[in-house]
Amino acid sequence: MGSTQVFLASLACILDKFQIYDRFDQKQEIGVNFRISELQALFSFSICRLSESIIENKAAIADRYIEACKKAGVTYVDPYENGQRGNHYKFSLIARENAAVEFAGIKNRTSPVYDYKLGDDPQNVHLKHICLPIWYNLEEEIIAETVDQILSLSK
Repeated sequence: MGSTQVFLASLACILDKFQIYDRFDQKQEIGVNFRISELQALFSFSICRLSESIIENKAAIADRYIEACKKAGVTYVDPYENGQRGNHYKFSLIARENAAVEFAGIKNRTSPVYDYKLGDDPQNVHLKHICLPIWYNLEEEIIAETVDQILSLSK
């Protein structure tokens, strides 16, 4: 066995022990218990069965925001760019300079992707975006208000 194969076998052993931490080898220095309870597994399975309808619901909301952004001339992170298909976890608007000023009229928001500077950030991403509400079965009233708030930014 070559040195690369020995290294990979050793790494595989360490990773295997890392995954089953505290189950068999009680003297591991590091590890994580990836096992979930039956209740957590049932919940996860139920969400997986609904995942397509959840994503479709959120995509319909995103499509309404996109239409409003296009009408208002607002830049957004395109969830469909380059043929992508995401889960619509966030819908972000991008400001030219300062989101607090440019998007002051948008009251319906969720937490931003980055609310603080992460290392060298020459574009100040943490200051140039806001995120709109986009969750499963979001109330029509909130969607309509948010669309109106986007359209109010029209120049």
